[in-house]
Amino acid sequence: MTDSAALHETFTLTRSLAAPVATVYRAWADPKARAVWNAPVPGVEIAYDADDFRPGGVDRVRYIEPDGPVFSAHLTYHDIVDTRRILYSETLSCEGEPVSAALVTAEFSGDKTGCQLVVTVQMAALNGSGMEVGYLEGWTAVLDNLPLWLAKESVGGQA
Repeated sequence: MTDSAALHETFTLTRSLAAPVATVYRAWADPKARAVWNAPVPGVEIAYDADDFRPGGVDRVRYIEPDGPVFSAHLTYHDIVDTRRILYSETLSCEGEPVSAALVTAEFSGDKTGCQLVVTVQMAALNGSGMEVGYLEGWTAVLDNLPLWLAKESVGGQA
């Protein structure tokens, strides 16, 4: 990664989920839940080294790819409105080299029968890393995983 240009990308993804707003929100707030559904590709292990889900709190997360690199994320929560909104910034590095920075907003609306989830990501890919493409692909996959996790939780009686 020798290119020093920062490439910017902004996108919004929307999902209609057949689960109560509180359940979908809890999937975001609980690091054990996030460690299951938040993998952008199959086989990625998610390890939380720190979890502090509150305004001003910090998460430190490692995304460990099988036979591949380790990505480290540092998240800082800026705004949390219970069952309505989560806003955080994230920096991502690969093997210690910075690759991106982002501002992520997740907004939850609906009722006890369904949730409308809107995720907006504003990001900058650093050093020619290509993360401007990877973020959209990763977030699309992650949000496709979420209803699968919600269905399993519902069947298990925990959702």
